[in-house]
This record gives sequence, C-alpha cells and structure tokens, in this order.
Amino acid sequence: VTVSVQLVGLYLVFVTLVVPALATWYARRQRLLKGYLIGAIAYALGLIASLAADLPSGPTVVCAIAALGLLVFALGPRDLPSARP
Repeated sequence: VTVSVQLVGLYLVFVTLVVPALATWYARRQRLLKGYLIGAIAYALGLIASLAADLPSGPTVVCAIAALGLLVFALGPRDLPSARP
C-alpha cells in the first residue's frame, strides 16, 4: 500500500480499497467478483472520461469509483434479517 500511495496518490488508493467493499456490503453471492468489477469498470470509465474531457486522471477515476459504488449500493439488495423479540 505504501508504494501504491507514492505512485498514484492517497485518494485513489483508499477509494479503490474502500468503495468496492462498501458498495457490495449487502451482497450475498460473489461479493469479491462484484467488488473487482466495480473497480475495473470505474477505472475504465474514469480514464475514458479523463481522456474525453481533458481532465486530470486521478480525480476523475476517484469520482467514477465513488459514483459507480453509490449506484451499485443504491440498486443492490436490502435483505436484512428481521429482528424478532
């Protein structure tokens, strides 16, 4: 992690570590695969948007990961176990 922070920056590393895990918090099956897909798709979308709009790559990828993570979390399952007294 230390080398990654030095290479790409603090925000990008920690958003990459935290957002996919939080976005798949309620997923029951294939949580790891979903997390990897969120990261890969968001990186691709962020880099494409950065190239198209001539924006800095790091912050654009951070915004893409955050947006995709929020979208997946909002559209994901909400099956919580019911508390029975």
